[in-house]
Amino acid sequence: MTAVLASIIAVLGTLGGVTASYLFQRKIAAHSESTARDERLRQERLATCSAFAGALMELRRVQMDRWHRSLSDRAYRTDPREARAESYRMLASAWSAFYRFRLTTSDAHLNTLAAQALEAAAQLSDAADDADLRQQAEQAGTRIDAFVTAAAHYLEAGDVGATAPPYLKNPAVEAAEKATAGRERLDLRRSTGSGSDW
Repeated sequence: MTAVLASIIAVLGTLGGVTASYLFQRKIAAHSESTARDERLRQERLATCSAFAGALMELRRVQMDRWHRSLSDRAYRTDPREARAESYRMLASAWSAFYRFRLTTSDAHLNTLAAQALEAAAQLSDAADDADLRQQAEQAGTRIDAFVTAAAHYLEAGDVGATAPPYLKNPAVEAAEKATAGRERLDLRRSTGSGSDW
């Protein structure tokens, strides 16, 4: 009887050890899989952020070039369609990169910064004169830099579902927004012929 009891205890001990080992290994495997998945997502986000930032810089260059070439086209009566076609291609490429970025990033504020940078770069070809072009180009550069800085912090934090953290508050972007608002008010006063201050 004692031998049977000892055998039962030995079998139960073995089963307990096997079960504990299985559960432990399963937990380790789940953790490793989760870590690998998060790293793959981080790499995807890094790739889409980099591609979008590159598309923004290229769009900024093309839009500035289109503006300068429009002056040359008017002066020398050359065909503006080539510059316009290149502008449209880069705009489509930038929008495509923006949507790929949005598919991998759920942070609302970071998406807002991306959209603001894209809008700022896209509207450069509509500048009123050379001074306006330089000002808009500087604002576009500021917004692109703000997006890249925020994206770098976001990727470094590695928080997949994070809400907008404090680092997304960029003083340079806030200053650019104030300057844009002031310029829009000035344009409105000019269009309505009003000289009063707002």
